[in-house]
Amino acid sequence: MSLADAFAPVIAAQRAQVLAETWGHLAPKVREIYSGYILFTLGCHGDITLIDWEFKQPDGTELNSSPWFYEDINDFIGREIEKKGNRHGGIWRFDGTFERLKNGKSRWRGKTSPMRAVLRFPRRKP
Repeated sequence: MSLADAFAPVIAAQRAQVLAETWGHLAPKVREIYSGYILFTLGCHGDITLIDWEFKQPDGTELNSSPWFYEDINDFIGREIEKKGNRHGGIWRFDGTFERLKNGKSRWRGKTSPMRAVLRFPRRKP
């Protein structure tokens, strides 16, 4: 066992504490259901890009960005892209709900649909 291995649990606990103290007020509320959408793409070089998203509670309270939501949303869109066959250049929209569970995992319910991109460039004269 290396020295780094010996300190890994302590460093992980300290990191979790700092995250909670810094960003805890932005964390998704446990067992609250947020409705909304995600717009994302898989670029031609294999880069996953989150284009836009918005989730709200039934009373209109918006879900803020946080380290926990960032991890949840990126894990989710990564799985969705794998389900869609890793089609480079694809653009998708998820419409549905997001819920943060007590065990720290997230639940996503809804439908992911392909989107059409309309390119609009000014016409250039030859």
